[in-house]
Amino acid sequence: MEEKIDYPEEIVKKLFFDFDKSELIIIKAHLFIEYSLNKFIEANNKSNAEFEKMNFTFSHKINICKILGLFKNHPDLETYILDLNKLRNQVAHKHKFDDDLYDKLVNYPESYEKQTRWKTKGDYREAIMAIKSSFMCGIIMQKTDDVLKKREIKSNDKTETNNEETSR
Repeated sequence: MEEKIDYPEEIVKKLFFDFDKSELIIIKAHLFIEYSLNKFIEANNKSNAEFEKMNFTFSHKINICKILGLFKNHPDLETYILDLNKLRNQVAHKHKFDDDLYDKLVNYPESYEKQTRWKTKGDYREAIMAIKSSFMCGIIMQKTDDVLKKREIKSNDKTETNNEETSR
């Protein structure tokens, strides 16, 4: 006989029907940041180890990226990612998040009061979280592209050297 799992109605309602749009933005931003971190780590993988098959936690990935120099010249990137991870964990495990931490990430109320585009605090917070997270992903992906370009240049240099040696 199958055991019936009886989820409390308020949990089901909260998870699937009464969610806050900010929660979705936190989760999606976290996913895209993690995707970007993975790409950065893969680009720096010199051993051809199958990184995607290794079960690193998000915190491990942040530490690997720190070792690989991702946050050099971008300490605000690391702080942002760590704070976003805190928010994500709050949403995932407590089904709510710290408004003060969210406000810190989107620079509310300072920036809100200086702008005229978004009429409500909620619209402003959601838009800035999406924009700022996209910007942070862009920083990571630019650093990833830089690594890949350097690798390609080195590879081309080696190929040219080998061709020159072979033709002698």
